[in-house]
Amino acid sequence: MQLERVVAKDIRSAFDEVKERFGEDVLVVSNQKLGRSVELIVAVDIAVNSAANEPAPQKPAVMGGLVGQVAFEDALKKVADRVGTHPWNVTAGGDNPNADDAFDAQRLRELTTLIKGEFAALRQEFHLAKRLSDQYGKPHETSVLMDELYASGFPLALGHLLEHEIGAASDLGQGLDQLQTLLTQSLAVSQPVQLRGVHWVLGTAGSGKSSMAARLVHSAVDEFGEDAVVLVSFCDRKGGAWSQTQLSAAGAGVAAYRAQTAENLQALLEALSGMDCIVIDTGTQFDPEDLAQMCERAKQDTVHCVVAADVSEYAARHQMAACPLAVDTVCVSRMDGGTLPWPLTAALIDSQLPVSGYSDGVPVRSGMTQCTASQWVAHLVAQFAQSLEAKLMQASARQRGENSVLVDTLAC
Repeated sequence: MQLERVVAKDIRSAFDEVKERFGEDVLVVSNQKLGRSVELIVAVDIAVNSAANEPAPQKPAVMGGLVGQVAFEDALKKVADRVGTHPWNVTAGGDNPNADDAFDAQRLRELTTLIKGEFAALRQEFHLAKRLSDQYGKPHETSVLMDELYASGFPLALGHLLEHEIGAASDLGQGLDQLQTLLTQSLAVSQPVQLRGVHWVLGTAGSGKSSMAARLVHSAVDEFGEDAVVLVSFCDRKGGAWSQTQLSAAGAGVAAYRAQTAENLQALLEALSGMDCIVIDTGTQFDPEDLAQMCERAKQDTVHCVVAADVSEYAARHQMAACPLAVDTVCVSRMDGGTLPWPLTAALIDSQLPVSGYSDGVPVRSGMTQCTASQWVAHLVAQFAQSLEAKLMQASARQRGENSVLVDTLAC
């Protein structure tokens, strides 16, 4: 596939040009306003353009130098072949030399599924935007607030549901209050995490799961003290995972334990039953027997699913639905880069899973910021209002500068 840029006077004209040039089987990568015009970036199959453009000569792959291009699934197959027919057959004890390969192969499979799902979700978004454009018969008029929300990554479907009530607001302040009220009412009711007891922390590779487990440990230490809290690593066979667990525990001043089977974990939990808080940092690979015992054990515990703030709506839905245990709360990581997790919020509304905490860039030793649904939405709306205020101030300053130049020109 390759990216193509289309600029038109409005969104309907842009869609019409995309359809005329590339057909309907395209993916909208991004859309934004350029002055009074609209820019669409779309991904199209190279074959679509082959009739209009001469194909560029392909350079042969150079062994030992530049690596030739290979299909993603071909690369996946090579890794799977390399680790064997059963790459998950990793021994329970010690660091197995095949563990990294098994983890990489699983991660590649997850990414393949995720990429295919993302493309399908982009197609749906494109068709939804087209249907809305066809329904109104002209570029849909929206308020300044809705325009800025869409520009900040607000999902089109969720925006369309809220647009009527938010767009009717008389000013930006009232519109922001209405946005906060509607989102709070749509999310599942939640409460801050009760730290006493056993806490399972699950999430996909790279979601910030281990960091969130460390934050939970620090929050528990502040409440119960170092001697009443432990951190357990369970079935995390990724290279270096156990070392990271030990460092996290040392940073909080608590003991660290390791269990590679559900049976060993059960014995460990019985031995640690006198502790006020036990945080279990889980891996991503579980044997069927272990998983069955985990599900039975976790019914009496608290299960946290960690999702990164910068994931797409599809990825958030997929990660929460794929969690191997019944989720009690969602903890949001990586809230420290000015990210506005509107897509994640839409997924939370759809799943009705309660959000109970997040990490917002403060050091891990500061713990997890616990929240209710209303506090979570208030935090997001405040972030958005701050960025919107800065943007409006910049626009106002630029307008004053242009007026000043015009006055000087006329004076001359």
